[in-house]
Amino acid sequence: MFNEINQQVKAGRGTINRSVGEIRERVGDEQMARIGMAAAAALVAIALGVGVLAYRRRRRRTLGRIHAISGTMRDLNSGLRSQLKDSLEKAAKSL
Repeated sequence: MFNEINQQVKAGRGTINRSVGEIRERVGDEQMARIGMAAAAALVAIALGVGVLAYRRRRRRTLGRIHAISGTMRDLNSGLRSQLKDSLEKAAKSL
């Protein structure tokens, strides 16, 4: 049983090796290099696109947080101003 499986695996490998050999003969080494360069360029373009999307998404979150913080700071600022104004008015009245 194991011998049959090994024979089938060897036959499959042989078929694949012959197919790869035929492809290389048809395409040629120079074209294989070009195909490799094109595949590498495509992978770089895809990686760059994914990076840009991730950067934009992260940037939006950061900008949203900055806007939220600035709004909170404005509220805090106006609250401090009113407290300071009240304190100064009380101090002016006591003089």
